[in-house]
Amino acid sequence: MERFQAAMLLAAAGDALGYRNLCAENGAPGAGVREELRRSGGLDRLVLSADAWPVSDNTVMHMATARALTTDYWCLDDLYREMVRCYVEVIEKLPERRPDPATVEGCSQLKPDNYLLAWHTPFNEKGSGFGAATKAMCIGLRYWKPARLETLIEVSIECGRMTHNHPTGFLGSLCTALFVSYAAQGKPPVQWGRDMLRTVPLAEEYCRKTIRHMAEYQEHWFYFEAKWQFYLEERKISEDSENKAIFPDNYNAEERDK
Repeated sequence: MERFQAAMLLAAAGDALGYRNLCAENGAPGAGVREELRRSGGLDRLVLSADAWPVSDNTVMHMATARALTTDYWCLDDLYREMVRCYVEVIEKLPERRPDPATVEGCSQLKPDNYLLAWHTPFNEKGSGFGAATKAMCIGLRYWKPARLETLIEVSIECGRMTHNHPTGFLGSLCTALFVSYAAQGKPPVQWGRDMLRTVPLAEEYCRKTIRHMAEYQEHWFYFEAKWQFYLEERKISEDSENKAIFPDNYNAEERDK
């Protein structure tokens, strides 16, 4: 439990560092961020006060997911209704944090008063952002055991497409939850990408069972898998026999930005 608490707290602290009171989010050059950190005295000199270093909308949404997961729900549909209630309740606090537009749009389409369709939102051509992934980490803590994989897949997908109903969006939600479950299991990180790609067909199978938006999903499904496959091949860890990631000799902040 201490490790689970640490995961939640450190995720929020890291988010506050990256967000830097609305100044550093979305594309700030890595070299500039490092230089500013150096001028301020480095990490050891920083004091993350809540007023000067707030968390972003992503952590606010992640906390809402965690609140729903800790309720005493009878079935997953009840969990989804609770997620909807938490997201709709928290969305009023997000405008001051410049939230992801897809998150705002998705929350506006949730229907807390509709018992059967509360979490069903339309397919969103622009719902491919990372907002779905950032609010799903704690799902991997809740369903971290291998025996709960099927539930992790379902919950992470439904959580993701509540606000980002696009394969690139909700597969990011699945990826985040899966990676956290792998960490809790003690699985070596070099295996995470391969095992996640083996799980994606199970995610597609689940989406087919729900009979929602599959025509639109099929058109966009390949992108997520293709990008991950490319990354694993670039790092020379796409095969089970490859267990050491290869990085360029010159891999500083500027190179990582590229």
